[in-house]
Amino acid sequence: MSRAWTPLPRAYRTRGPYGLRLIGEVGTTVLDVSELSFADAGAASALARARRDAPSAVRLVGCRPAPSSLLDPVDGAGGAA
Repeated sequence: MSRAWTPLPRAYRTRGPYGLRLIGEVGTTVLDVSELSFADAGAASALARARRDAPSAVRLVGCRPAPSSLLDPVDGAGGAA
């Protein structure tokens, strides 16, 4: 039996702008923000933009109450899980 080989997604840090570049096939992207204790309006906007503009689903998990209270109104989709 022949199986098609599918490469795993790869992640690379970027510096201009700072971030993470994902290459390959990804279903739902999960962003674990459980260690995020502070997010300003810029960070909240960036996370909301990532959720809105991604070609596949992006789910935030582990969001603490303080960042969640900022993300929910900016995201407009109930923010984090």
